[in-house]
Amino acid sequence: MDKEDLTTKLVEENKQETKTQVDNDTVSEKSKLVILVFDLIENFEYKHTRIAGCLYAIGFSFLTAFFVLMKQRHFVQLPYLEFLFIPIMIQFCINFKLITKSNILPYIAQYSLNWQVKHAALFSIASIVLLVASLQDQDAHLSVMIFLSVWPLYYIYENKKIQLPQFGLPLIGIFIGTIFSSGAFYSQRINILSIGMALAGGFSLCYAGHSFKILEKENIFTIIHVIGLLNVIFLPLFFPIEGITQPGLGEWFFFIITGLFLFLAFPVLIRAFAVENTSIVLSQLVWVIPIYQVLNLVINGTFPHFLDIIGSAVVIYSSVIIISDQDAVKQKKPIFLQREQSIQPLPIQVEMKDLGEQQI
Repeated sequence: MDKEDLTTKLVEENKQETKTQVDNDTVSEKSKLVILVFDLIENFEYKHTRIAGCLYAIGFSFLTAFFVLMKQRHFVQLPYLEFLFIPIMIQFCINFKLITKSNILPYIAQYSLNWQVKHAALFSIASIVLLVASLQDQDAHLSVMIFLSVWPLYYIYENKKIQLPQFGLPLIGIFIGTIFSSGAFYSQRINILSIGMALAGGFSLCYAGHSFKILEKENIFTIIHVIGLLNVIFLPLFFPIEGITQPGLGEWFFFIITGLFLFLAFPVLIRAFAVENTSIVLSQLVWVIPIYQVLNLVINGTFPHFLDIIGSAVVIYSSVIIISDQDAVKQKKPIFLQREQSIQPLPIQVEMKDLGEQQI
């Protein structure tokens, strides 16, 4: 190999090295949003270490109550599964674009955890489908009450490993408050099969929350990607439960807004289960009922029944006790995300040796 050939080879490899460095800089620039989200999550959880999970659950409850109320107010004929599917698909596309540009893996590298996130996604879908199916032949108040009241059974299971005796009475208060505040006493349609489906849906949510707890340190964008992908694949299979409608311009605008908020709601729910005991998070999700009643009063002017007010007051009071007790747990430490775990690095070129070290 003569000197001219070596010079040509060196120039080509230097160009390739420069291109690779530019690509790495581009990925770094495009990962700024990912880094920003990680920083926001970690700063919030560091500041509110002891009660972050409860606050996440309450925030998710607010978003859920608001969009369900908007759906019932403006798009009452829109099926729930269709109402969920299109925003989830929009949210999935946004997240997919983000992980593609940020060079984030669409799966978890560890085999067992990769299956765990799939379990979480599938059982989340099952909980939604079973709840919606239970609404077909039974009053919604009763189905929602049963769905949200399954968590005490999981608390009994979890309490075998985690001793939380100080939460006993407040958790019982939330359970009783849910029964009163949900309006289940006014139900006129009761169906045994629907009760069974609501129970099964509640248990599915418990297992999904348990799976999210196992994934507490995994890349949140990877988890959202898997959940969104499986929802897009499997959720349409259950459309025959309610049927489908032809969305109009107003519905599509509502879908887009909901999809954007789902991009916020999914990380909030996932991190709630990650940083807090599953049964505590499930108990705080009951906030959806009093929040819905307040929003319904403010937006629609619908005043709740007396039992609804009493039940909601019990739920809120018991929840505040739990949050106060959690805030007093001094040994609790923040759970930091491992940012690099699901991010695939670009290959870095090895520097060329000097011409004098090349063998001719």
